Amino acid sequence: MISYSQQIKNYIEYSRRPFTSGMVRDDLQISFIKVKRAIAELVKKGYLKVIGREGKYKIYIKNPEYVEEPLTNAYGYNYKTMREVYRLVKRRKITSSRQLNMITGHSRRSMVRYLTAFVSAGYIDFQNGVYTTSKKEVHYCVVGKEFKHGILEEIRRRKDEQD
Repeated sequence: MISYSQQIKNYIEYSRRPFTSGMVRDDLQISFIKVKRAIAELVKKGYLKVIGREGKYKIYIKNPEYVEEPLTNAYGYNYKTMREVYRLVKRRKITSSRQLNMITGHSRRSMVRYLTAFVSAGYIDFQNGVYTTSKKEVHYCVVGKEFKHGILEEIRRRKDEQD
């Protein structure tokens, strides 16, 4: 089943004409409150633009200047997850991918993949048994460009040899 917001977005995409929330409600048979919430969210994102009023309803059109922000970089890493992982490593004492897995709710396998990508790019390092951030500014678009398999074990081994 398609969500209400997706139904409304499809309606806007294919109608290609100005519309009001009342028109959307009548055409899609969705409650007015759900329509208003979905439209408000789309206006906030910049997907819709208000161009006037018709009685108590605002008239909306699809914003021609709207460009949808990509969810992943060129190497298949989700921007939201990358920010979350980097922020957690920066703020907490993360010692393993399992710990990240428990905090974020993502699979352990994906956390190993993200940690490997960050370590390969040089944004995260392993010191004193804890993952630490090594650079101030992160360019998420290059995370995953270099992917060195086994680098997490290698930096852990380096740490053990130093002790």
